Amino acid sequence: MKGENIFIIALPNKKGLRRIVVNVSSKIGKAVLRNRIKRIYKEIFRKNKEIFPESYDIIISPMKDVSSLSEKILIDELLMTLSNLKKEGNF
Repeated sequence: MKGENIFIIALPNKKGLRRIVVNVSSKIGKAVLRNRIKRIYKEIFRKNKEIFPESYDIIISPMKDVSSLSEKILIDELLMTLSNLKKEGNF
């Protein structure tokens, strides 16, 4: 599912765990910027696990530099994209 700044894929797992992978393309920038974006999304996951579905692996792939956006904006976009995934019946 595509959001404004991110692309999300949800895959079921049999472990009963919520897991995320943040995949940042080298087209976005150098390693320092890519690692910062990964840290931002991992921190959002750590603080807000309840917004992510149980027993799913979530792959988050930012399509542009989101490091300048606030955490609130990123959480809202994640919620919107995850709810769209839910509406489509992907989980």
